[in-house]
Amino acid sequence: MTDLELRPLDANDIAHVDWCLYTAVTWSPEREGIPPDAVLGHPQIVIFREGWGRAGDVGVLATVDGERVGVAFGRVFTDAVHSAGYIDDRTPEIAIAVERAHRGRGIGRRLLDAVADAARDNGFPALSLSVDDGNPAERLYARAGYDTVSRDDGDVVMIRRLG
Repeated sequence: MTDLELRPLDANDIAHVDWCLYTAVTWSPEREGIPPDAVLGHPQIVIFREGWGRAGDVGVLATVDGERVGVAFGRVFTDAVHSAGYIDDRTPEIAIAVERAHRGRGIGRRLLDAVADAARDNGFPALSLSVDDGNPAERLYARAGYDTVSRDDGDVVMIRRLG
């Protein structure tokens, strides 16, 4: 594998955001084949992508030989509009995905650290996420400094303090 390159996501990167969201939701073989429109149109997903690039959005694209291999991004929500990993209106909730063929090579960890650096540079005190109970990625998140906040209805909410 050639060197991994990381770059910040910007407002023009909605296609990468969409790929990340779709890939994160369909992580399990039981969910493969769900049409992208069904995933990206779900109310809990729309809020991650609508108006991508607004103030407070942070994200990172990972490429190898110019090809996307992973994406991680975070967005701040409110008490009125939020997803399952919501902590508060100062803590971005992240989404992350790595191409199946590139998993297990440290790319996920590099993305998690890079999005944490971007969030810290933007003055955020922490990051949160929600992961399906049973998703092997939960171990990666724990190794990257995320602590479990709650387990409820098949969701595990985790937080990484950036102090």
